[in-house]
Amino acid sequence: MTARDVERIAVATRHDQKEFSYAVHGHSPYERRMKMILGKCVFLKGPKCSIYRIRPIICRFYPFSLTPSVGGGLRIAFDPACSGIGKGAVRDEKFFASLVRLASRELSK
Repeated sequence: MTARDVERIAVATRHDQKEFSYAVHGHSPYERRMKMILGKCVFLKGPKCSIYRIRPIICRFYPFSLTPSVGGGLRIAFDPACSGIGKGAVRDEKFFASLVRLASRELSK
């Protein structure tokens, strides 16, 4: 998660960042990772995210991710293990463009 993600979650939940995340190194701009309990996010309550409105940027993209491609561009990939793949709405170029704009805003602050 970015520092901005962590701060937003800490303020909204009134939890110290160490209660829900741990530090990671070498993954800039992602400074922390969400803690898991039995393989599930600490904020997952049943099938629902309890911090959905303030969830980290990485969660907003899931099951999609941006990875660097040859030539300096970005490639959109997805997690084939996600049980929702193929079950939701078809996403068009506008959807992905909005995700990229969101990431750009979040990561530039």
